[in-house]
Amino acid sequence: MADRIRLYTAEGIVLRRQPVGEADALVTLLSPTHGRFTAVARGVRKPASRTRGHVEPLTHGRYLFARGRTFDVLTQAETLRTFPRLERSLLRQAAALYTADLAAGLAAEQEPAPELFGLLVSVLAALDAGAGLLAVRYFELRATAEAGYAMHLGSCVRCGSALPPEPAFFAPSAGGLLCSGCRSDGVPGTMLEVRVIKLLRYGLAQPLERFLALRVDEATAEQAARALRAWVCHLLEREPVSARYLDEICALEARTRPAEAVYHS
Repeated sequence: MADRIRLYTAEGIVLRRQPVGEADALVTLLSPTHGRFTAVARGVRKPASRTRGHVEPLTHGRYLFARGRTFDVLTQAETLRTFPRLERSLLRQAAALYTADLAAGLAAEQEPAPELFGLLVSVLAALDAGAGLLAVRYFELRATAEAGYAMHLGSCVRCGSALPPEPAFFAPSAGGLLCSGCRSDGVPGTMLEVRVIKLLRYGLAQPLERFLALRVDEATAEQAARALRAWVCHLLEREPVSARYLDEICALEARTRPAEAVYHS
């Protein structure tokens, strides 16, 4: 009976893997039943390790753990799904790693996260199938909402008044859009065009497939990306390193590919 209590299984996606000691690694996963948690994988960095391939970042697997004092210990692993086509595109691989990093930052430790887990699986699958950066924008929108921080876009976040169909001020520190009467000098933020506000509202209301079917012009996509980056950085109180890496890859891609190919499939 003691062994049954000590051992448990969890489905999850590997968010990151950090080397420890000569051959071990700390593996951080997102699980629908256990939320975000970190376990130690003994000897996983040895060339002959049977577990090594099952704990690569972005691997979707089923894992068996033994409870430990500081970290639980990974004892068995089974891969359920990989996303092999991500390796063929540096841009999509960088986008996928960014979504995993964002999931790690937003998910509560050891608290069930079925919606966030399902969202991550869906976006990784879309990227693997060839989706562009619109999939990342969708993840930023919906992942922050699932974490309890949905952008307030339907009315003024402070006074609740309806917003006219014109550009509005987005203030991350306030949590959403501000009307002209509530906007005060010194509040950091940016003006959003009407088409950008509509895009963000649509993303909060529609499933991934419909959002990816949109054709978004470069200016709208760029402004939405900047607003969502500011929102993410405000919530995490930092800029993810993976976000800067994604920016670098986007800049390289922009030299050889049209913007539409970067944002769409």
